[in-house]
Amino acid sequence: MACEEDQSWLVDSVAGFLKSPGWALPVMEFIDANCVVFDEEEESKLAYMDIYTSFLQMVEALLEMHFKEMGSTTNQFIDLCNKLNTSTSREVLEQILAVDDFLSFKIMMVKRNKELEHECLKSLFDKTEGAAPFTTTVAETAPENEEDEEATLQRVLELSLQEAPCTVNSEHVQQAEQDFNQAELEHAIALSLVVEKQEAQKREEEAKAEAQVIAESQAVEEARKEAEAAQQASAAEPPAAPPAAPPAPPPAAPPAAPPAAPPA
Repeated sequence: MACEEDQSWLVDSVAGFLKSPGWALPVMEFIDANCVVFDEEEESKLAYMDIYTSFLQMVEALLEMHFKEMGSTTNQFIDLCNKLNTSTSREVLEQILAVDDFLSFKIMMVKRNKELEHECLKSLFDKTEGAAPFTTTVAETAPENEEDEEATLQRVLELSLQEAPCTVNSEHVQQAEQDFNQAELEHAIALSLVVEKQEAQKREEEAKAEAQVIAESQAVEEARKEAEAAQQASAAEPPAAPPAAPPAPPPAAPPAAPPAAPPA
């Protein structure tokens, strides 16, 4: 236990790394570069899995590089977090393991795609709203004579045609905001479902562990009772009688008398 506490600095190191630019910048650059492929369709496309595989490879490379600098490995760090079981170690471990959830990855990419679309539309709308109206341009460039009037009108027409592709009305922005809010809501619901699923799995694992502890405790108690019963039964039995002595051997026969001597 003391050795594990001595390695708790590794958890703090990884927690700091996950908040550092060394982690955040590559991850956000990858998301921004690939989120345009993801849409709100429920069916996942083959391209999604290709991008997800590349994302996993990038994340694993970033983690392995950091663990190598710390003199550890990914598996050793996961084992350490499970043994320490502190709030920080659980939070860091959940953040790392969440990378393996494709559903959360897809939701994140769709949400980011909506955010970029919303930012683009809002930027175009702001530029259009901030532009000077063409009536002002006409007033400022009003011709001084009849000959310049036709040329001025032609110039205004050209300007309007140039501005037309970038024009975004308020309805488009409102629709984009509604789509963005809907994506935010769906993202929150999906995350809630993921968290609820993880909590249900955790409760199930805890219930199994508790049932196993109870079963082991009952088995130990039954074994103890059986041992006590056997000991009591052995103490209640009368002592065994000593073995009977073997019968005495029969008396030996007297020696036979010597034969009489013949007469002289």
